[in-house]
Amino acid sequence: QETNIYSFKEKVDLAKGSNIRLLGELNERVKANPIPLPHFTLAVGDLETAASIDCNSLGTVRMHNSDYNVVEYSVWTGEESTTEIPPVSQYDLQIPAFEMASIKRINKQLGLDNEGLTTRQKIKRLRHFFNTEFQYTTHLKTPAIDRGKRQSAIGIFLETTRAGHCEYFATATALLLRQVNVPSRYCIGFSVSERDPSRDEWVMRGKHSHAWCRVWIDDHWEDVDLTPAMWESMEAGDTNLWQRKLADWWQRIREDFLIWRTKATNKTRVMIGISIVVTLLILWISWCLWQSRQRKTRSKLMRYQRPKNAPVTDLHQLEFLVAKKIGPRPEGMPLCQWLSGLIEIDPSLEKMLRPAIKLHSIIRFDPKGASPDQSHELATIVTTLRKAIKHTHIGSKASFSSTRPKGYTNARHR
Repeated sequence: QETNIYSFKEKVDLAKGSNIRLLGELNERVKANPIPLPHFTLAVGDLETAASIDCNSLGTVRMHNSDYNVVEYSVWTGEESTTEIPPVSQYDLQIPAFEMASIKRINKQLGLDNEGLTTRQKIKRLRHFFNTEFQYTTHLKTPAIDRGKRQSAIGIFLETTRAGHCEYFATATALLLRQVNVPSRYCIGFSVSERDPSRDEWVMRGKHSHAWCRVWIDDHWEDVDLTPAMWESMEAGDTNLWQRKLADWWQRIREDFLIWRTKATNKTRVMIGISIVVTLLILWISWCLWQSRQRKTRSKLMRYQRPKNAPVTDLHQLEFLVAKKIGPRPEGMPLCQWLSGLIEIDPSLEKMLRPAIKLHSIIRFDPKGASPDQSHELATIVTTLRKAIKHTHIGSKASFSSTRPKGYTNARHR
């Protein structure tokens, strides 16, 4: 397919170019992201939706307002670039004044100021110079300051430390060539060297980021990278193979999903899926709240459960009979307190109930225990009390509930 094509010249024959498909994540904190493009880019396209793309004269292509910060697009390449214009002396031969002295000294040392040398010969000498006398490193040392001599970072790199990373080599290359009238541009991007044969694709990682130069040779721009070749092996690191494969798998799953959901045909499905998940979540929360409320209600209405190892006296035998008269005993209410409520309803029961409660407490809680006579006395009182309760008429439930402590007003009554 060829949709939403962005070309930077009026007439471009895409049939003569080759197609490369790129997929990756952009920096969400950058409004206009520069996107990676291969050498001799003719056009960019096949975006799912129209995007705002622009290009400056140096060949930097930026994408504005990409959906979800993950993009997939096609690039057509050919024998020339439509993103770059020919050299502009104001920019492509410019050298900062504070760098000029050291640049001139190195060019004179290498003989690059010899007018008889071609551009390719000058590049060859520089390559030999950097490969034999310099060292690639990302751990830079700060040299002692020479107060009598003002030196720049590139000057120190070329004449003192002779060690640095790709940005130093690329900057030095551009300035050295500019000083001998060779238009050059500093360039950053990725050095694509890792291929995944199982997926038939090339992988760009953060560790593949690199800096090099674009040099004007034979009426066109060419890539010139004079950083010592050892840099790739040094940047590879000791990443565990399985850890890297797992990270790659997760990254692909994430990117594929983000690309899938940006397609117009899938946006409705995404919204339906989100709505279903939110609805189920609301229903689950509501069910949990309802269950919690039910547990509290059941707890208040639940009958009293006697501890398993608690002693049982004859007074406990009255519990079922009393419950039929005044309702079940509320959970947490002591037996004696509950039975005392009968006195408010029928004062005549007090003469029997008070001694029975006292004897029950002795049997139940006295460490010394009760004597056989006391147990027999309680049994006799309970027998008499049972008969009296059977003949007791409960006139009003309200009269009993008013004697209950707060917190038990929801107990069931029969």
